Amino acid sequence: MKNKLRNEAFKKRNQLNQREIIEKSKKILFLLKSFEEKLIDKHVFIFIDFKTEVKTLDIILYLKSINCKIFIPKINSVTKEMDIYPYTSHDDLIRSKYGILEPKSNNTLVINPEILDIVITPGVVFDKEGYRIGYGGGYYDRLFENIGDKVMKIAVGFELQVIDKVPRDSYDKAVDYLITENQIYFFGQNERNNI
Repeated sequence: MKNKLRNEAFKKRNQLNQREIIEKSKKILFLLKSFEEKLIDKHVFIFIDFKTEVKTLDIILYLKSINCKIFIPKINSVTKEMDIYPYTSHDDLIRSKYGILEPKSNNTLVINPEILDIVITPGVVFDKEGYRIGYGGGYYDRLFENIGDKVMKIAVGFELQVIDKVPRDSYDKAVDYLITENQIYFFGQNERNNI
């Protein structure tokens, strides 16, 4: 069932042209800026966009402008987890075997996830209760398990990726917010006013 929903969402997302993706991504950034008080000066983990995902470079530049420390993922094929690296610049990234931009391997730079305040997560399908279907590797599920509930989780995606309810497993964790180009969904698992 998850694969069927994933494939349907990919099909819809892949019909977007680059101009539509850029426009929708700008609207998502605009809505994200309403979180500025919660974001300012924080340690933020964010993905580097790939193919038809929400564009994140402008989000990263905005976060840097409000004094956030930015961290990005690198897939660790040995541990099957995401290693967390400090972000410096897109110029310092290389393409993985999957074509995703990521940091060069350097174990001395890998960061403990406990320092994170906020995770901005991608997804393929999102539902109206805060659950998501990712790409099937379980990387974000494991990250969410490691960071617990104290870290605010914000998903970003396009409205066409949202359905009423996704199938879920016992290890699935809901996000706190989903931002699409149309609106902000608040799921209310944890009140984050003090973050």
